[in-house]
Amino acid sequence: EQRTDLVPDFVKAIVRQGVSFMPQFRKTEISDADLEALAAYLARNNPTSAASASSE
Repeated sequence: EQRTDLVPDFVKAIVRQGVSFMPQFRKTEISDADLEALAAYLARNNPTSAASASSE
């Protein structure tokens, strides 16, 4: 499934806080750098995320 609605901040919040049956992941389980890379990868098809990432 190709998602276009994932933004990095949403992905990071869900990973750190968990949701429903998905557990949270602590910094000892996934580093901030790895989480940033994961969020960027998942948001790669989101035109809004790509535009905001290139402006940073």
